[in-house]
Amino acid sequence: MGLFPSEGSNPSLSASPRPSAGGEIVLENAKTIVISAALIVGILAIGTAGFMLIEHLPVLDALYMTIITASTVGFGELGRQGFSPAGRLFTIGLIMTSITVGAYCFSLIIGYIVEGRLGTVLRRRRMEKRIEGFRNHMIVCGAGKTGREVMSEFARRGEEFVVIDRDDELLEASRAERPAICYVAGDCTLEATLQRAGIERAKGIVFSLTRDTDNIVGVLTARSMKPDLLIIARGENEESIGKLSRAGANHIILPAQLAGVRMASFALNPSVVDFLDCVTRDSEMLLLLRDLFVSDDSPLAGKMLKESRIREKSNAIVVAIRRDMEYMVNPPVDTLLRTGDNLLVLGRKDQMERLFAYAGGEMDAGPRPPAALD
Repeated sequence: MGLFPSEGSNPSLSASPRPSAGGEIVLENAKTIVISAALIVGILAIGTAGFMLIEHLPVLDALYMTIITASTVGFGELGRQGFSPAGRLFTIGLIMTSITVGAYCFSLIIGYIVEGRLGTVLRRRRMEKRIEGFRNHMIVCGAGKTGREVMSEFARRGEEFVVIDRDDELLEASRAERPAICYVAGDCTLEATLQRAGIERAKGIVFSLTRDTDNIVGVLTARSMKPDLLIIARGENEESIGKLSRAGANHIILPAQLAGVRMASFALNPSVVDFLDCVTRDSEMLLLLRDLFVSDDSPLAGKMLKESRIREKSNAIVVAIRRDMEYMVNPPVDTLLRTGDNLLVLGRKDQMERLFAYAGGEMDAGPRPPAALD
C-alpha cells in the first residue's frame, strides 16, 4: 500500500517533456480551427483569383462571385453577356470544391463534439472552478502507484485534494477509478502548474514522483511559493533525506525502508501491527487516532492535562504530546499544555467529535508544519 516506487510520470529536467493531457487538448482544438480557417481562406483566394484571370473581373466583383458561389446562394453571373464557357466550368469546379470543403469542416466540428473533445474541455473547466473553491486542501504530485495510494487514503478520509501529473494516461486511469477527482495536467515542478492546483490555498502537498531530482525541484518550488506549507516527499535512499530536508520538505518517506520495517514488524509483533492498522486504516474501525492542535484561543492552552477536562468532555485518551519536534508519550497528568502543542488522542468517532467540538480545531487537519525555512 504505497510502499513501492511509483510508476507515475517523472518530469526529468534533462528529458524532453511529454505533452500533457491539457496540452494535447489545446493543440487539437487549435489544429481543428486552423485547418478549417485555412480551407475557407484557400477557397476564397482561389475563387477570387480564378474569376479575375478568366472573366477579368475587378477584385471586389471576383470576391463577391466567389462568396455567393461557395455559399451556393446563386444570385446570377456578373457582366452583360454572362460568363464564358471557361468561366462556367471554373464556377462548377468551385461549387463542387466548396461543397466538399464545407462537408469536411462540418465533419471536423461533429468529430470535435462526438469524440468527446468538447466534453473534455467542459469537464476541465468545471474542475478548474471546483479547484478555485478549494480551501485547506491537499495536492498530490504524481498519479503512479504511490500517488494512487495517497489518493485512496485521502478519499477514504473525505479529504479534498488535487492531483498533478503530466501523463494523460495516468490521469485518465485515476479519473476512471474516481470520476469526481480533480486534476491538473502539467509539470508539478513549475510554479504555473502549482498555482493552477491552488497551492496558495492548500494546507499541504505530497511529492510521490519516482526520481529524487524531480521531488527536490518540486519541493524547492513549493517551499518558495508558500513558506508555511506542509510538504511530504518520497525519497529513493538515505542520501535523499538530507537533500529533501534542505530543499524544504517537512517529512521524507523512504518506501524501501518503510516496507522493510513493516515486514519485520509483522514477523515480530503481528498483533500490534494488526491493532494499529485497525486504529488508523480499517474503514470499519472502532477507534480513531487523531491529532489535536492547541491554538491560542483553545480552552486547553495554559492548563495542566488533569485540568483540561478532556476525559470529562469526551472520554478520549491522550496518547502523546508532540512539542518542539519531540514526542512525550503517556504524558503525566500534571503536564502543562502549551500553545502550539499537538495532542495525539485515541477514541471512538463520537468521542472525537465531542472533543473537537469542545477544544476547537478540525478533525484530520494534520499536525502543523514547523516554522518556515530561511
